[in-house]
Amino acid sequence: MSKTFQVEEDFEKAYVLIKCKTDSERYVLDHLGLITNVKEVEYTTGVNYVLVGVKADTIERLHETIVSEIQKIPMIYSTTTLICGQACMGEGNEL
Repeated sequence: MSKTFQVEEDFEKAYVLIKCKTDSERYVLDHLGLITNVKEVEYTTGVNYVLVGVKADTIERLHETIVSEIQKIPMIYSTTTLICGQACMGEGNEL
């Protein structure tokens, strides 16, 4: 599945790189699919990494989605987050 964000002024955006347990990718993907603010999921090269695009109406909701929903999924070892909110979205830039 591949899809990209459209720039929308009223939303905060982030990418989350997830390291998960070996052979647990399908389990993690199934759980990510249940999270409303997850808008994009991609496999990446490396050791059991999944890249997730997240979009929320506020920075607080973005944080809540990452910490309270994504990081709580069993089989996830670690996450690295790149937040690209409204402040870094200049005219003509896309996420």
